[in-house]
Amino acid sequence: MLGASDLPETSKIGMKITIIAENFLYYHSKSTAIFGGAEILLYEQAKLLTGLGHEVTVIQYGSRANGLGNKDTSITFEGIEVRQIAVPESRILPRLGLHRRFHWGGLFWRGAVDRNTDRVHFHYYYLAYPCRRRWPWETSGCSHGIDWDEPEYYREVTLKALRDRFSFALMKGITRRCVAGLDKVWANDWFFMHHIMSTAPHLRDRLVHIPNFVDTNIFSANVVPCSEFRDRFPGKKIILLPKMPSRLRGTDIALDALAMLKDKEVCLAVAGESSGLTFFQQLAEKMGLASRVWFMGHRDHYRDMPGIYAAADIVIIPSPSHEATAISMLEGMAMRKPMVISNIGGLTEVAMDQVNSLVRRPDAKEFSAAIQDLLVDPQLSEKLAANACDWVSRHYNKEIWSRRVERFYTG
Repeated sequence: MLGASDLPETSKIGMKITIIAENFLYYHSKSTAIFGGAEILLYEQAKLLTGLGHEVTVIQYGSRANGLGNKDTSITFEGIEVRQIAVPESRILPRLGLHRRFHWGGLFWRGAVDRNTDRVHFHYYYLAYPCRRRWPWETSGCSHGIDWDEPEYYREVTLKALRDRFSFALMKGITRRCVAGLDKVWANDWFFMHHIMSTAPHLRDRLVHIPNFVDTNIFSANVVPCSEFRDRFPGKKIILLPKMPSRLRGTDIALDALAMLKDKEVCLAVAGESSGLTFFQQLAEKMGLASRVWFMGHRDHYRDMPGIYAAADIVIIPSPSHEATAISMLEGMAMRKPMVISNIGGLTEVAMDQVNSLVRRPDAKEFSAAIQDLLVDPQLSEKLAANACDWVSRHYNKEIWSRRVERFYTG
């Protein structure tokens, strides 16, 4: 990890940084403090900045689901001040395609920001909306991928599809306005950057590419596998989907792919919690897969997930949309696991077909065939896993990410 003597002179001057986030702690009532990839990224960012001598405050939106309640409150978490502000939720506007994160959330955080703040950073760039061109602070934002790459809504002509097309058009307009109103935007993937550079080329110099990272001190091939898989599925091959149960994360694709496999001794484990969990549990039952599928629920990222990866035989990322350089993809690669990965969003910036993974369309038949190829060809699996581990360890490690983030804030 970087020390103070390793950093440019500007970084030694402590700044007061406020980070605005839709969620950070206790995103889900059944979770521990840190829930998913975006929250992990925020946590690591805040810890890095405090370690560099900066004072960090996180302002998160209130939620009825979390342990803090839908109210204004303040707590300290591992030296990070976390203020929660109540942001009302509307039942009507989302039905019209107007999600609070893209439309009215920005009306509520300003009063919670200290006047002596040096930098306001939006963990999701669109939380700056409705933004203005001049702020009293330095401002920046972060993109975690594109939110409108859902092809099914462009294939159908239904009221829902038309509503969502309208919503996506609003998202694109709000995205350009937010990027124009911020001093700089950190993008996790080139997919987002290419969208901005092709639709608003005058804004391209505000973009900074900082892909996600994996901590190879925690996620490595030397981790001892957890025993839960072998106790539950003795002698079986385990396919791991390290994403919460959701269509946006390809859970339905994974179930269909499992049903198509020639080898019926293969089982699927899905790690994560979501509002769709019951639906997918019932779907697995209807498909006759209940004995071969384990919905593991939320697992602690740092304590549990390394051993879960280690116990899996193959890791899959079948997401059909909404992906940047997914942390779970980088972790699976660092754990030296053969992987099958969707050819969407920012995933293909890391995943290279037949080099460090098998890259396929987010389609059950293609994923099933690719999984079968890995099961019957140990040499292919070993080659892909070794290449993947070497690639992310050299190019997507935490030290490189830390230097990029430090430059983003002080450069």
